[in-house]
Amino acid sequence: MVYAIPTGESESYGENECQHVVKEGWDDAEHTEITEKIKSVGLKLQEWGGGVNNEYKQKIGVCRERLRKLRARRDTHGISTYNAVRWEFLQLLEKQEIYWKQRAKQFWLKEGDQNTRFFHRFASSRRKTNLIQRIKDSAGVWRETPEEIQVVIEEYF
Repeated sequence: MVYAIPTGESESYGENECQHVVKEGWDDAEHTEITEKIKSVGLKLQEWGGGVNNEYKQKIGVCRERLRKLRARRDTHGISTYNAVRWEFLQLLEKQEIYWKQRAKQFWLKEGDQNTRFFHRFASSRRKTNLIQRIKDSAGVWRETPEEIQVVIEEYF
């Protein structure tokens, strides 16, 4: 199930959908440990957002093809259609860049480095580095099993 922000609707639509997906993932794991709830939410968010980049790629490809076909036209309707498709194309590129900014969570992306392989790799690697493999409890002892990690987190909060 992939949710997309329809053209012309506000960005809060996407935020509302995200909140709905998080709530759904949390509720699906209702009578489980916190780590399972977090996994459930993560899987739901991954499912929800996984198709976003592919959707952008498809729409950008369609716009490029339309622009290629419209480029040769010199009549008034062709020119206005070309301008409308070009505007849509630029909006899609901007939304795709915002997607990668959010995924990478890095301020230096806003400097104009649009969708390079480096940034895609960096964003994908963040998922690996954000995994908690062990945690030190209040006594200074390292805890490594998911159950021990959960206890330390629950005691902290």
